[in-house]
Amino acid sequence: MKKYLWIGNYEDVKKVAEMSKKGYKSSSSQVSQQNLIFGLEQTRDCTFDIISGSVLPPYPNYRQLFIHSYSWSHKHGANDTSVGYFNGKYINRISCQHSMEVEADKWADAHCSDGSEVIVIAYSMRSPIMSAACRIKQKIPSAKLFLIITDLPEFMDLAPSIVKKTLKRIDSLQQKKYMNAFDGFILYAEKMAQYLNIQEKPWLLMEGSLSAEECERAKNVQIKQNNHNIIIMYSGTISKKYGIPELLKAFRLIPNEDCQLWLTGSGDADVLVRDAAQKDPRIIHYGFLKSRQELLALQEKATMFVSMRMPTEKASNYCFPSKLFEYMITGKPVLSFRIGGIPKEYWKYLIEMKSPEPADICSAINQVLSMNDTERLNFGSTAKQFITHKKNNIAQSENIWHFIDANG
Repeated sequence: MKKYLWIGNYEDVKKVAEMSKKGYKSSSSQVSQQNLIFGLEQTRDCTFDIISGSVLPPYPNYRQLFIHSYSWSHKHGANDTSVGYFNGKYINRISCQHSMEVEADKWADAHCSDGSEVIVIAYSMRSPIMSAACRIKQKIPSAKLFLIITDLPEFMDLAPSIVKKTLKRIDSLQQKKYMNAFDGFILYAEKMAQYLNIQEKPWLLMEGSLSAEECERAKNVQIKQNNHNIIIMYSGTISKKYGIPELLKAFRLIPNEDCQLWLTGSGDADVLVRDAAQKDPRIIHYGFLKSRQELLALQEKATMFVSMRMPTEKASNYCFPSKLFEYMITGKPVLSFRIGGIPKEYWKYLIEMKSPEPADICSAINQVLSMNDTERLNFGSTAKQFITHKKNNIAQSENIWHFIDANG
């Protein structure tokens, strides 16, 4: 008999809306974990228990100082727990880690004497999650531990305070110790292996997944050609470090009055975008959209999408830009820089921007503009077929199980 445990920060779907009103902002992590948990369960016909430690802004940014534990079942037979902890600044991670360790001890005590084979999947390189997984290993030495590394913590907060820098250094030392307990690693970017010095250990490249439902929806969406305007679309953080100034300069090099640049989201470059839009009415900044349906409606009208993850950012070598999934599934051409976090297999489905120089960005845009409607449709449709067939959560879960079976 086998027992399966997921340790991460996945929350009860019914709780997420309530948490969002108080300042919860981890919806992308929630969707990513849900895709994988459901995919793994479906492909192996098994049930994961879940131990979760919510990732929240400290009080008062999140309007609750004491986070209460709760239990639920994401499917019949699952025992899921989100731990409670003290959400004070700087101490919240330590408090959450302690609570997750206690919960892991309870789970291990309940299963250590029944002789079950235990497989633990830990989601993300965070000390509370890794520590909880290690507690399972201490109680059940035969347990097999696998760590999914979506991002490297060093690159997740690029402007930390002195206190945060100190805590991060301590945290990093802890994480290196915890890494030794894991039997294998699932990496979202190939270069993570070298950075973390785990090249000799078992690891799998798996840059995320799309839900089977989303892929099915995309298959049924008729790709429409916009006969009135050429729309270049960017969605995400409107940030200087994400190349928004370069994108605006590149767009100014395009004289075509039928071209428009649409941007959704917000960030530290909002003022730059606003000023550019005042000078050029072809630039439209929608800001934060109220719903995903609103975003999808805009994307249906777009001609092409631009991913501005910059090659000059060191972090670009160690993360996969998840926006590529969102863009490529539309069936429209997608422009991107050739960064280390994007696997080689993607490049036959992307239009490469050779450098962040505005002229090179403009050249890639013009490459799409030079295509006729049929050529654009064929290029985008091929990319869409690749992403829906190869990167859905069922296909990716099969890859994970093959990896676990080989190293478990």
